[in-house]
Amino acid sequence: MDSQEIATGILSLTAPSIVRWDKGERREMALRVNEHTADLVAMRPDRFGNFATLPLPDVDGALRELEHALDMLGAERGDPLRQLRRQVSRRSGVRAAMAELGRRGPSA
Repeated sequence: MDSQEIATGILSLTAPSIVRWDKGERREMALRVNEHTADLVAMRPDRFGNFATLPLPDVDGALRELEHALDMLGAERGDPLRQLRRQVSRRSGVRAAMAELGRRGPSA
């Protein structure tokens, strides 16, 4: 990062993320990814931030992981919004997750 003059990196699991995994495996892997990236951010908060990984299209699991990642691990909100927007047109249950993000307001 230094050689490329990059001051800060945002850690995020890229598409297709964990979408095609089995429901139970999606929940477990989202938790593991979010906890691992939070550990990396904790080691170098001056250099890293992270976006939460959600186990979509599992809306109940996504809401639980959203709460855990934002409230307990300090994840940023950008990536969950992008993941949720991709799902809204296909899954009516995702509206609950969007409402929760809206309730929380913008990131600091």
